[in-house]
Amino acid sequence: MSSSKIPVIYILGSGHSGSTLLDLIIGSHSEIESAGEISNFIYYFDPLSKRKDKACTCGLPVDKCHYWGEVGNIIDLKALGDINVSDHCSFEKKNYELIRAILKVSGKSLFCESSKSISRLENYLNSQRFSVTIVHLVRDPRAVAYSHVSKRKRLIESQGGQGYKKWLKENNKKDEQYLFFPTLKGWRFINEESIKRFSQKPEYLLVRYEDLAAYPRREVRRILNAIDLDVEDAQFEFSANEHHNIGGNRMRMSGSHEIKKDIRYINELSPTEWWMGTIYMFRMLQRFGYPVNRKNLI
Repeated sequence: MSSSKIPVIYILGSGHSGSTLLDLIIGSHSEIESAGEISNFIYYFDPLSKRKDKACTCGLPVDKCHYWGEVGNIIDLKALGDINVSDHCSFEKKNYELIRAILKVSGKSLFCESSKSISRLENYLNSQRFSVTIVHLVRDPRAVAYSHVSKRKRLIESQGGQGYKKWLKENNKKDEQYLFFPTLKGWRFINEESIKRFSQKPEYLLVRYEDLAAYPRREVRRILNAIDLDVEDAQFEFSANEHHNIGGNRMRMSGSHEIKKDIRYINELSPTEWWMGTIYMFRMLQRFGYPVNRKNLI
């Protein structure tokens, strides 16, 4: 690969907003390779990482995966360390070399990343080695908060209280990330900052999860049109394609390519959660076109 700029599609937004789904769809294009939440690289490849779940989307641990093995033959993955570095020169060098190796192994020419980190995106934009298309993915904040709370409940039920605390520590998470109102606060910060910093840039696209789930071909076409590519049918049968993403939610391992809008939150949030969440997020709900009343969402 030449030293020309690497085209990057960067998925921005809060967690539990559908980034894994969008990442799998985009990464199923014949010209685009996705590595998922590459910001989590250190937890998968650092020899000192205590993370137990180091599975590639192919189902194998990353140290047993042939794909990452080939990438490792080009660049020493264990020696890269933290690629989320604040030093711009180091960030640029490490990420450029890593992505160039990934594209060489995949044989593709564009890279998609779903890390969602604002600081990583700013480093990409400030670099002369990358050409970035920003996809700002948003989802109804009440749905996002519900999803976080549901995950917390599921983990506690399956692992017990102490097991859940251990999981938090191993995955560098905090309990507050899975509580209803702290999640809303985090959603508002991330999306307000994203609008303020990036929405006026010509390479910025806004996509709502609800629209992606309802009209996937239309929304993916909007993204690909920005980089002069056509939609491919194989993108919507993404589970039939081999993926080697790291990070992301459990759907990447499900083997299903059903695209279905998750609306459980509409009926399952308590009246207090619904109305307190709606009042707290009212301005942002208006900004992104989300109705106030439950009945208008069904």
